[in-house]
Amino acid sequence: MLLIQQIIEKCLSSSSERHAPISVSVEFLKGGGFNKAYLIRVAGVDKKLVFRIGLPVFPYYKTASEVATLEYIRKHTSGSVPVPRVYFYDCSANNDLHFEWILMDYVEGVPPEEFWGREGFENMAIITEKIAGFYGELQEQKFKAIGSLY
Repeated sequence: MLLIQQIIEKCLSSSSERHAPISVSVEFLKGGGFNKAYLIRVAGVDKKLVFRIGLPVFPYYKTASEVATLEYIRKHTSGSVPVPRVYFYDCSANNDLHFEWILMDYVEGVPPEEFWGREGFENMAIITEKIAGFYGELQEQKFKAIGSLY
């Protein structure tokens, strides 16, 4: 995790207007078949970030496409769709980590299995309507072909 910490500190220091060193903490968050996610806390800043490392599945294009898709959604929807802002990324494995990675906002939320069926019918209906609204807004986006945005 020290290497992840160094990469993030370097990225944040290069973009910061402050000249003081930036210190971050790294905590393992979740892992799946193709990614590992780490929770990042920046000292003195009340904001959480996620550092996601991806396995080389469709190298370069997978990460570049994900970043492009997140940015597209942020720019072309009303802002109600909860999509993280990407701050830095490297879609090549030609870096100190030897994996592709993305540093983005942490989006607060609760996994459905923690509340579904326990919140009562009214709350489940509200949640379902909200999710349907997200899908409806995304479905309004029209493209001339299928494939990735990248």
